[in-house]
Amino acid sequence: MTVRRITALDPGGTTGLATYGHDGLSAMQGSPDEILDQLEYSLKPFDWDERPDIVVCESFTISMHTLKKSRGGSNAAIETIGAARYLCRRAGVPFRLQSPGEAKGFASDSVLRRVRWLPGLPDHARDAARHLLLACVTEGLIPAEHLLPPEETGTLTTEGGSSG
Repeated sequence: MTVRRITALDPGGTTGLATYGHDGLSAMQGSPDEILDQLEYSLKPFDWDERPDIVVCESFTISMHTLKKSRGGSNAAIETIGAARYLCRRAGVPFRLQSPGEAKGFASDSVLRRVRWLPGLPDHARDAARHLLLACVTEGLIPAEHLLPPEETGTLTTEGGSSG
């Protein structure tokens, strides 16, 4: 399957959604219900160009830390993941989980700036964009070399020595 469009979710009390395809990046955040409505709409078969080929979502692990931090946010994350998985299964679209550490380690703010996805994204939309970028590179939608830092001028020479 050729991947042309990917959607990513950052679930929680405030949920982020980011999509990348032929028209570039779009990102938003809102309540879980608002974001799930948007996901459900995007999975409808009437517009194949706007339909994601894959949906990725931040995984959520229940721990003592998460229980102490926010029980309501924890429930919202778990419910959002389950609802998103169901919507994707019903639409026949693959659904994949990624750990928060995978996405944050791969797509730091400096990497998001390098691909021109920052500034301007609210917190949860930015976290969804981190998962999205990881999936885009993994699926070959964005070449990994686009994430490399630009070479600094004056640090390389053609003679094999260093310049200063």
